[in-house]
Amino acid sequence: MAAGRIGLGRIPVVLLLIVAPLASCGDLTATTFETGEISFSVSAASVEVPMSLQDDGRIAELPCPADGVCPSSEFLTLTCERSLCNPAPRTVTSDVAGVIDFDELTGDLSFLFRSVDTIEIIELSYTVQANTLSVDLDGVEIFWGPEGAVDLDPALGVQLLGAMPFQSARTTSSGFAELDYIGTQALSDYLVSASRRIRIFVRTRIDLEPGGPLPEGDARVVAHMKVRVSGPAID
Repeated sequence: MAAGRIGLGRIPVVLLLIVAPLASCGDLTATTFETGEISFSVSAASVEVPMSLQDDGRIAELPCPADGVCPSSEFLTLTCERSLCNPAPRTVTSDVAGVIDFDELTGDLSFLFRSVDTIEIIELSYTVQANTLSVDLDGVEIFWGPEGAVDLDPALGVQLLGAMPFQSARTTSSGFAELDYIGTQALSDYLVSASRRIRIFVRTRIDLEPGGPLPEGDARVVAHMKVRVSGPAID
């Protein structure tokens, strides 16, 4: 099934620094900072529902055929569940425009470090600023990948960074994404040993239910990463 689209906000290539010394011990020092806004929107416009499945502003409750095979379309796959034809969840994916360049960050911090030993993502916060979606979101996953990655293919080195929780229709919220341990450790290693330039990708699901509302509206989200850099201090 073809994926839908996530509308893109703007992410600055040069990230905003909010610098605060975290710790210093002998020859070592560490500093935390926060990235600029990583913004994106999720639009229901990409989830097309055929007219045969629409019923007065809602998803039609179509009984399953005798053979149990519901008539899927190019837009939606239908499966027979509890005697009704139920649309399969629609996956919505995209990359967030722009490259995050951590060299900009460590360059600005060169007055603190002789070299950079670690770059760690320690927090991923988010705010759903507005939400007119008529349907729930089954969480939003945020991925990182090398600069050359063009989609969410793991073969391109793309890995999960963190996940936002379930978001009810027409509600806003803010909080902290659950960081993926393997993905964040891999990103830390990548930033130190391979490249300081990465891309961010986003994936979510919109699950339509028989009798539920037709998909409409959008949700606007802003995320920030808090990062810790450590290494030998300048004498």
